[in-house]
Amino acid sequence: MKYRDYVKQEIAVIKDRDPAIKSDKEVYLYPSFKAILKYRKAHKLYLKGDRLELRYIRERRLAKDFLLTMDMELLSERQLLSVTM
Repeated sequence: MKYRDYVKQEIAVIKDRDPAIKSDKEVYLYPSFKAILKYRKAHKLYLKGDRLELRYIRERRLAKDFLLTMDMELLSERQLLSVTM
């Protein structure tokens, strides 16, 4: 199965399960859709034995999570300062 066919199939499944989605483009906003696609890509790379690309994907994800955590900590500090003043 080609990647494009797989994406179309996943979009159809998500649209069938969620009646709030009206168009195919809305599916791209769902975090679960992105997670499924990234999981499939990582699994394919794992089966192929491409450890370097897997490591790259993992490091990008960790960096993104770290930045998100730091942003949340800064936001909570700002809120705490505004409440205490």
